[in-house]
Amino acid sequence: MPTLYKDWPARKNKMTTAQIVKMYDEGYKGARYDKESEERLAAEVEVAQASDVAHSYGFADSGKGKLAAPFIHVLNAYPKAWPGPAQERGSCVLHNGRNVLLGTLCAEVVAGLPDEVSGKREGFPKVSAVAEKNGVLAIEPGYWLRGHSGDGYSCPANMRDMTNTIGAVLRKDYPELNINLEELDSKLAGKYHSKSQIPKRLLKGFGKNLIRSSTFADEMEEVRDLLWQDFFFSTCGSEGFSNKRDAHGVSSRKGRWAHAMAYIGFDDRPVAYELYGEPLVLVLNSWGTWNKGPREIVDSAKLVPKNKKEKYLRKNIVSKDSGNILIPKGSFWARWSDVRNRTMIAAAGLEGWGRAKVDWSFEVR
Repeated sequence: MPTLYKDWPARKNKMTTAQIVKMYDEGYKGARYDKESEERLAAEVEVAQASDVAHSYGFADSGKGKLAAPFIHVLNAYPKAWPGPAQERGSCVLHNGRNVLLGTLCAEVVAGLPDEVSGKREGFPKVSAVAEKNGVLAIEPGYWLRGHSGDGYSCPANMRDMTNTIGAVLRKDYPELNINLEELDSKLAGKYHSKSQIPKRLLKGFGKNLIRSSTFADEMEEVRDLLWQDFFFSTCGSEGFSNKRDAHGVSSRKGRWAHAMAYIGFDDRPVAYELYGEPLVLVLNSWGTWNKGPREIVDSAKLVPKNKKEKYLRKNIVSKDSGNILIPKGSFWARWSDVRNRTMIAAAGLEGWGRAKVDWSFEVR
């Protein structure tokens, strides 16, 4: 990130959502630029560039002209999981990573394929109502790896952690580890700040369900096609946005944030070009219900399968009035030109759950 951003001050108490937003507006960095981790991740993954993945597996241009809505997998399985609890310190990278992990998990369960290692077909893990409202997956163990005693981290470093050290950790009580992760605990998230400090029992207990691989994207077509194939994106950048969505759920650029946010959908349909002159990316923030405005996806009612409409209505996935699909609370559509310069990393596969077929996609049909 540019040097105009500042390190978070030491705080003993958690902050409110309003205080968090103010910190980002004032230039405190939750997402740090980390060229070394970016280079190390690129060297470690099987295929570093998303376009190579798309062409190798034959799904290049698969998302052209379509609405990619993989976020529905999460809302269908865990209706209360998103937007999740608002971050209470500069931990946006871990909230962003958690959302990517949850999306990956849900997409793989829906795919119904056996895990490559165990040969088992996994289902959706059961969590309490409290845990679901707290995002299903915990961010605290991953934040212990940030490497410094302050706040803020980088997306590439976090993706390396999720691949090598600590992956998807369910929100629940772990009496055998003497730790309860059912609810977000910002104080606990700051308890450790390097791998060497973390007790071995916790590293072993939470060192499962790792991301299998990841890949970087730079171009619109890469993001579009991977989201169509149900791969969620971890992203870091300096773009700030309005807390007001327009009539179609789009937010305009406003200010600068050193911030991490997940990509959970893409709209490349003609209607997006007619309204905005370019495609749209669906962005999920980590500040709870920080924004307001319409959430209906324009002209999407006709894409909802008739045999799923009633279930989607019960789970508030579609509008009761229009039948259009609703984007999650706390999310917003962004013009592609407003987010094209972010660091964008797609996660591919999660150990412990059946790996999604590369050519499998969620069609709203």
